[in-house]
Amino acid sequence: MIKNIIFNLRILILILICTSCGFYKSKSSPISPESYAILNQPIGYKQVNQYVFSPSCVSCHNSSSSAGKVKLDTYTSVYIHLAGIKQESITTHHMPIAPVPALNAFQVELLSQWINNGAPEQTPEPGATPTPSASPTPTPESPVILDIRADFELYVKPLVQKACMDCHNANAVPEGIGHLPIVRGIELKHIREGTKVLDFSKPFPYWSAISSEPAYYLTSIKGVIVNKTMPLKSFKIFHELDGKLLDRAENQVILNWIKNSMELLNSVSTYPPTAQNYLETHCMGCHNDSVQSGGFKLGSKGSTSNGIPFLTPFEPENSAIYLVLLNDSAARKGLTQMPEGDSASTDEKKMIYDWIKAGATK
Repeated sequence: MIKNIIFNLRILILILICTSCGFYKSKSSPISPESYAILNQPIGYKQVNQYVFSPSCVSCHNSSSSAGKVKLDTYTSVYIHLAGIKQESITTHHMPIAPVPALNAFQVELLSQWINNGAPEQTPEPGATPTPSASPTPTPESPVILDIRADFELYVKPLVQKACMDCHNANAVPEGIGHLPIVRGIELKHIREGTKVLDFSKPFPYWSAISSEPAYYLTSIKGVIVNKTMPLKSFKIFHELDGKLLDRAENQVILNWIKNSMELLNSVSTYPPTAQNYLETHCMGCHNDSVQSGGFKLGSKGSTSNGIPFLTPFEPENSAIYLVLLNDSAARKGLTQMPEGDSASTDEKKMIYDWIKAGATK
């Protein structure tokens, strides 16, 4: 009797969530006659860059600010990432991300035709068969990345398969009551949103289009475990009795993998020591769009609860992101030392100080 009541309450919660989420709204607009005329002409990189990459991608993915280490401001850099572009922008529609508007129907069709025709750099002559450029030789992955990935597959993946891959898995399909249309819609929405930020069906560290920076994912996962922001409350409600929730010991296995992986990454000079790289690898995991520990999102404006600005260009002594690195509590002006369990070295503190002192530009 009690189990039936709990089950019915869960269904009611799902219905209430569904009626408020608006996931049936379409973002696509009809293709205009002018756009159809473009689609009916030979398509080369010039046209795709003009209508897709320049307006919708290059603002983030360029040589000065390559989000996720992905640059899309030249033909060569685009060609290297064709598989990811097709997956994230055409198949799953995960990219671009807000505040950049989603690709419209014309942009998707133009990009699809270009890729399906071999992604030629030059615009083909009418009637000619497009000839794709030679595929660049892939760069071998470092032994450190292979070691981290192997440890993940052996020790961690069985845990995330149990607790995370219902949503963070591009191959996931709704099961159980997920065959009900109203529930299926909710679960598919969770899968779309989950794989947008983290897709465990892909090899580490290529878990999303957001970044291919290994430390980004390590710090992000550590952040959600420490701050207990995952799994979602709805997941906890439905799986509190079926063993899908990780216990303390299982969470510790993941944290140990993260700690060991960070030590491996720090043992090699994989990335140049810049302030941006430090902030991305040590801070982004707990201060991003999904997790805003302490109310702070990296890159946002604002101040701490005691009035210290998150970042004041040219004034490191009045910038919380520098002060939290200091060992002396008085110098921190009441702020908690960060990052947790991974104090910044003297060189790292100086790097952040100098970056802010110079204006905190990219």
